[in-house]
Amino acid sequence: MEEYYEKPFGILDVVLLIIALIAMVSYFGIFFFAKWAKNIFTATYILSCIGMVVDEVVIKSGIEAAFSELSIFCAGVIVACMYISNVKDYFIKESA
Repeated sequence: MEEYYEKPFGILDVVLLIIALIAMVSYFGIFFFAKWAKNIFTATYILSCIGMVVDEVVIKSGIEAAFSELSIFCAGVIVACMYISNVKDYFIKESA
């Protein structure tokens, strides 16, 4: 029987960590409708989705998988609102 072991941080893990940190900065910008945050949020969302596809298999519990799917859905709704709905007009103003 194989023993479970933790693999060391790989280059993909480091890249995804950097993307996550940049995404956190963009959350604050989105809260204040900063124009720069709209593009950064969208880019980090797309990059994290690509990172999830190329990452290895992950086993999740049902609750964890449900919250993960809900998080991805909510991020997609935020991106859609920023580019399609009337919310996009708030990002046109130059923020302080």
